[in-house]
Amino acid sequence: MSLALIIDDDTQVRELVCLMLRRAGFEVVSARDGREGLATCRRNDPDVVITDIFMPHQDGIDVLREIKSLTNAPRVVVISGGSPRMQLDFLEIAQKLGADSILYKPFTRGQLLEAVMPAAA
Repeated sequence: MSLALIIDDDTQVRELVCLMLRRAGFEVVSARDGREGLATCRRNDPDVVITDIFMPHQDGIDVLREIKSLTNAPRVVVISGGSPRMQLDFLEIAQKLGADSILYKPFTRGQLLEAVMPAAA
């Protein structure tokens, strides 16, 4: 069973993503912000990390950079409520910094599973 770490300060989003992944057969752990997420990542060695960009204490871009610097770094999916039409597209920046997948909120269960499936294979 693959382990997924969900990092998002929005409780509803975090719980919904956890539920969708559990129903798809993942074991799931979660965190409320980047700092807590990095500590959880180090303790649990997940197969995939799903992180929001805009969070208190440590943002998703910092989380992405730190996780990708780890030996045997997990797959990282970066999510954000930003619009593809934003002047500065933080998801595009995340992809250039090594995110394995990006998803704009709101996303469907199918889009989420497609983004994390390589970890489940």
